[in-house]
Amino acid sequence: MVVDTSSGEFILQESMQKLHQVQIVNDVQFRRYCACAQISTLDDPLTSVGNFRIHDYAAREDVAVLLAQKLCKHTGKQIRDFNFYNAQNLETKLQALIDANTQLKM
Repeated sequence: MVVDTSSGEFILQESMQKLHQVQIVNDVQFRRYCACAQISTLDDPLTSVGNFRIHDYAAREDVAVLLAQKLCKHTGKQIRDFNFYNAQNLETKLQALIDANTQLKM
């Protein structure tokens, strides 16, 4: 559970996951979770229901990603990691090479 996590613009007051549904197909158990997050800037909590997964960890991860996507959509923010910045730097360098090559052809 995450309590009082601040972004400077909003506070994630509480987040929780719980088992939503279990389905058995050909003796294989599938499960999916639901999750909700109470946010200080919203009257109603954000909620999501994940997809069916065989492994418990994957089911929990799935619903967490869906909830994070809703949070990003609500706040207009993006989640960026190390790979995002590496790709951004490579795109900048590539564009500089393309621009230099275009100038040489003129």
